[in-house]
Amino acid sequence: QPPMMAVSPFEDLQSADGFSKLGFTIDAPGGASDVTYCIAYGNTARVDFTLDGFAYILEASAEEPFLDGADETPTMVQAERGPAAVWERDGVQYRLTACSDAPEDSLSQLAQQLSQTE
Repeated sequence: QPPMMAVSPFEDLQSADGFSKLGFTIDAPGGASDVTYCIAYGNTARVDFTLDGFAYILEASAEEPFLDGADETPTMVQAERGPAAVWERDGVQYRLTACSDAPEDSLSQLAQQLSQTE
């Protein structure tokens, strides 16, 4: 019997335009580098990027809430990968996670900026 090949839950994309099939789009902030795009589990847009020397993941989903009761003001939470900020706008929840040792105030400021533009 040959081994079973697992199907990846991630669909790699070339740009943020690929998120349009989810009904919304997200992108890395200006000045970001090492930007990659994917759709996770068929319903979550994900952008990995580096900004000011720190690695971040920005996720958005209209189907999978990251935090019950989220509103337009980013709320700081502890996520699996580290500190994160969660907010909601127009039925889409967003989560920005700091994957490296980004200071919490940098994460919070970036979340505030992104919550105004997404």
